[in-house]
This record gives sequence, C-alpha cells and structure tokens, in this order.
Amino acid sequence: KEDQLKKQENTIPADQDNFFQDLSGQNKQTPPQVVPTPTQPVANAQVRADLISLALPFAERFGSYSNQSSYANLEDLMPFMTEQMQVWAKEKLTKAQSEQVPVLYKGVTTKALSQTVLSVDENKGTAQLRVSTQRKELVGTSTNFKVYNQDLVLSFVKEDSVWLVDSAVWQ
Repeated sequence: KEDQLKKQENTIPADQDNFFQDLSGQNKQTPPQVVPTPTQPVANAQVRADLISLALPFAERFGSYSNQSSYANLEDLMPFMTEQMQVWAKEKLTKAQSEQVPVLYKGVTTKALSQTVLSVDENKGTAQLRVSTQRKELVGTSTNFKVYNQDLVLSFVKEDSVWLVDSAVWQ
C-alpha cells in the first residue's frame, strides 16, 4: 500500500495549491491574486453594496423608455445624477418635448442581470461599475420585438457624502 501511495504522490504536481482542474479535466494555473496598492484603494463592503444598490435600478430605469414618453425615465433619475449629467438629461428632455410624438410606438425594457465593480476610490470619491443587462426592444406591436444583451458602464462621483451617477455609457 505504501508503494501505491508513493506512486500517487508522484502524479500530483508539487505545487498543487497553484493548480485547479477545470471541467475539461485540464490543469490550469490559478490566476494571480490582485493585491491592492496605495494608488488603488479597496472599497469597504458597505460602499460596494451602496453603489450596487444604486447602479442596478438606475440601469434598469435609464435603459427603459418609449418614444411616446418623452424620456420620462430621465426625469425620474434626476435626483440620482450629478449636475453635469442633469444638464445632459435636460437637453435630451427639451429636445424630446419639442418633437412631435411618433405614431409608431417604439419601447425598450431593460433588466439588470449582474454587475461588476470596476473601480472605487473612496479618497477621490469616484467609482465605476459595469451593469450587464438584457434589453427587449418593441416596435409597433407586441409581436415585433428583439431581445439582446448590452452592458452599461456607470461612473459615480461622491458629492456631500452621497454617490451620484456622473455618466452612463452603453457598450
């Protein structure tokens, strides 16, 4: 039995802690651990949770609209935006309200699926998150639609101890 154990020991890599097996049975090296540096502070769990709890519903509301609602979704989100983003949103609202309401309905419904915290710097009061969404675009009738996935990158700025969305970019 000891000989069998020695043979088995020889088949296991010496640095087995650095390896894991994926589903195909191939050994892969463990990705390197990211060690925070002073230039890349790690946010505490509560800050991350606060950002995520703001990002997910913001992405859903931001991405859900119809051409007959004159961007009412942006009006709803104003309290969660920085002044700079509010200026952008007000321009969109003014333009939409000056246009004639289209006859053919077009609407998009957005559902947040997951999020990734890209960066958080509490000292500077900035953060960036990527929200992966599923979007359903409807044109004309309820049977004429397409479903697709799209990511939204949200940049946050902390103003007066409150996190606000400073930009939202679809990718």
